[in-house]
Amino acid sequence: MIAFRVRGEPASQGSKRAFVPRGQNRAVVVDDNPKSLKSWRAAVHAAASAAYDGQPLDGPLGLRLTFYFVRPKSHSRRESSCPWRWQRPDWEKLARAVGDACKGVVWADDAQVAEAHVSKRYAEGEHLPGVEVEVWPLARRQD
Repeated sequence: MIAFRVRGEPASQGSKRAFVPRGQNRAVVVDDNPKSLKSWRAAVHAAASAAYDGQPLDGPLGLRLTFYFVRPKSHSRRESSCPWRWQRPDWEKLARAVGDACKGVVWADDAQVAEAHVSKRYAEGEHLPGVEVEVWPLARRQD
C-alpha cells in the first residue's frame, strides 16, 4: 500500500466551460479552475513522489481519499457536532485533482482506479486540513 498526506486547503478540478464569442462560428472551451488548483496539484504530486519512488503501478487499483476542511466559524452548535462536510466542493472534482496529480507517479493513468472511497470531513483533533491518500493494487483473477 502507498499512503501519504498533503496539508493545505484542498482544491477541486474545475469544469470545462464552452461559449461562442460574439461574431464567431465556433465555441471556445476554457477550464473553470480555481486559482489554487495549480499549487494544490503540485503539493499532491510532491507528496506522492516522496511516498513512492518506483515505476507507476499497473493493473487495477484501490483508492481511499479522505479530505479535511476547516469548519466555518458560522456553524451552529448542531452543525458543529457533525463531522461530515456536505457543501462544495464536489467530491468528484476533488478526486479528479488528486487523480491527475498522481498520474505518472503512483499510476500510469487514473482510469486504473477500479475501486474508490472518497469522504469529506471537517479537520478536528489530529487531522489538519488537507487529504489523506491510500492506494493499493487489487488482485487480478488468474483464469
